[in-house]
Amino acid sequence: MDWFCHVIFAAMINELKVIPVTLHWLRHSYATHLLEAGTDLRYIQEMLGHNSSKTTEIYTHVSTKNIQQIKSPFDDL
Repeated sequence: MDWFCHVIFAAMINELKVIPVTLHWLRHSYATHLLEAGTDLRYIQEMLGHNSSKTTEIYTHVSTKNIQQIKSPFDDL
């Protein structure tokens, strides 16, 4: 019976195009939203318990929202 339920569940996920949510996905999403809201990367590093800032910097390439808000110094010329 367990195998049958697993097959039905897998078919439903495939048909509905549902992405299973994992704890890692939630952490990644949370960190990205903090970064987009302007939270300093060092605070995010501390909150997530990363020893290295390189680990936390993974989230900087995901967020493009802040890149779009950067104003070039040449815009004022």
